[in-house]
Order: sequence, then structure tokens, then C-alpha cells
Amino acid sequence: MELAIQSVGMHLRPSDPAGDDIAVKWLEKALKICERRNIDILLYTHLSFWIERHEDAVRLCRRMNHPNLGIVFCGYHWYAVDGTNLPATLEAVAPYLKQANLSGSRRNPHGFGNVATIEPLDEGELDNFALLGQLKKIGFNGMIGFQGWSEGGDAYSKLSRSLRAFRDMERRLERRN
Repeated sequence: MELAIQSVGMHLRPSDPAGDDIAVKWLEKALKICERRNIDILLYTHLSFWIERHEDAVRLCRRMNHPNLGIVFCGYHWYAVDGTNLPATLEAVAPYLKQANLSGSRRNPHGFGNVATIEPLDEGELDNFALLGQLKKIGFNGMIGFQGWSEGGDAYSKLSRSLRAFRDMERRLERRN
């Protein structure tokens, strides 16, 4: 189950560690249920949410050290928040990484949150080939999904294009290795 924590209190800004205790108290209760039902909670970082950066998710996972708590690496939200230091970010996330998702994106004030667009994988400035290569480099072999939220238009066509682009990136990475 993916979990994007939007807020832990009205007075706390995104990524404020002062909210950790509140989040941990809630997660402790939720993880007891997860243990009984064999469900994982995967922290999903999200632009302008309290859990905005992957560093926030890592901080909670380290503190809680729970086998049912992990992280989804969302390429779009990493890119939209700051889009820097991908290798170090993925290295830090690696011990808790259970899933990843990709999307095309470009910085654009008409995009989500007035920051960046969400597009098919064959469009945009976000280098998904490099992102996929870094995921392989850290040994990630979990599920990789496509994020197409709010793209609009012909969803089937865009999903087909994204799948073709993804398969092409996989083939190119295989040839490199």
C-alpha cells in the first residue's frame, strides 16, 4: 500500500523533521495491522506534501526499522522537488526500496503544482534512461510502474508509447552491461 503523508500538522512545512513523532505514532498503529495481514506500507514522497523528499522517507524507515515499511521511488516527485543528486538519493533509499515509478516530465509552470508536467516516458526533460540505469546499479529488481496521473488525452496511446519507451530503455541497458 502506497502512502503519501500530506500533513502531520497545520504548522509544519514539507520535510520538517518536527513532524516525525506524529508520523511514527500513526505508522506504529498502521504497521501492527500490516503485520497481521502481511501488507507493506510504502512511503510515497510527493511534491508539497509533508513527506516531500526521499530523505524524509529514509529518515522514517531508519527510525522505525520495520520489515513492513518501505519506500516507493517516484521519479516525477524527485524531479519536481529538486531533481538533483540521483545516485546519492537512490543509494540512501536502496535498503528500503520496494517499488519505483517513472514518468516523462519537464519543468513548466503549467505542470502539477506549477512546477513540472507529467508526460509519457518518451517526452520531457527528465532522463528516465539515467534513472533506470541508477536503479539497476543499486541492484533494484522490484516493480517499476508508470505514472500518468492527469496527463489527459488518449490514455491507451500514451500508455502504449510509455511501455515502448520503457522496453527500449531496458534493451539499451542490457546491451551496455
